[in-house]
Amino acid sequence: MRSRSKILWTALTGAVILGIFVQSMMPADLSGEESTYALGVIGNILDKVGWPNAALTEHFLRKSAHFAEYMLLGILLSVAIGRWDFTGEKKWFRIALTEVLVPFLDETIQLFVPGRSSQTTDIWIDICGGAAGVLLVHLIRMIGKLCRKRWGRSAGREEKR
Repeated sequence: MRSRSKILWTALTGAVILGIFVQSMMPADLSGEESTYALGVIGNILDKVGWPNAALTEHFLRKSAHFAEYMLLGILLSVAIGRWDFTGEKKWFRIALTEVLVPFLDETIQLFVPGRSSQTTDIWIDICGGAAGVLLVHLIRMIGKLCRKRWGRSAGREEKR
């Protein structure tokens, strides 16, 4: 069971990285159309729930997307590497290395795509998003350990009779 879990989480992490790179290879005009469409959909949703969307811009949407996709990567990466039984420095080194290399490769790919450019701010936003995902997983694990320590292994689960 543990090896299936290991493969699943690693495959999901790889799929997210692949998705990030595919997005980077998208020419500027297609990427712009995708952002405009997403902006319209989100704007309509905000209008329907009664929230003003005046502050929602394509720039904000793009930067938020960078943060969110790398936060997802940080979450998946943390779980995947945890399944491979790496501990201590090896575990944190692999997470940090991946969370730095992927954004650099992402932005480097964009240098070779028509109409796209590489931006240092995007690299920093990506790294911060990844770190937020890693920290979220770490926080959830710490809370889980504290709950199990305080209330026992079955905390949050019904007792079997």
